[in-house]
Amino acid sequence: MENNNVTEVQTPETAVQNVMPEAAPSLAEQIVEATAPDVEYKALKEALTEARTKLALLLCGVAKEKLSDGAKIALGLVAAGMEPETAAAKAVEEYPHLKLAVREVPKFAAQASGSGDGFAAIKSIFAKK
Repeated sequence: MENNNVTEVQTPETAVQNVMPEAAPSLAEQIVEATAPDVEYKALKEALTEARTKLALLLCGVAKEKLSDGAKIALGLVAAGMEPETAAAKAVEEYPHLKLAVREVPKFAAQASGSGDGFAAIKSIFAKK
């Protein structure tokens, strides 16, 4: 009975081939895992900056209909290095058409009751004969 046990000897080339397929996916996974928090952080920071800018614009008196236009202007100033609150104030100062139009409620001159109201005056005209 012959025992033909053949043992495989690894050369440096076969050792590299055996290690590389296992290491390549883990390296790619490490790169993805390393960049995912950075991408998420940047997205969250941009969303927070946009929200702060829009809130500052509303506090400065910008109309809701003009909020997106004002946000574009203010976010451009934020990208240039300003704080969101300062950028919103500057945008409203430079572009006053973004502000709400303040309308006054009309006031009537006639009194609501007593001898000086309009109804009493009409009544007194027709009461005289």
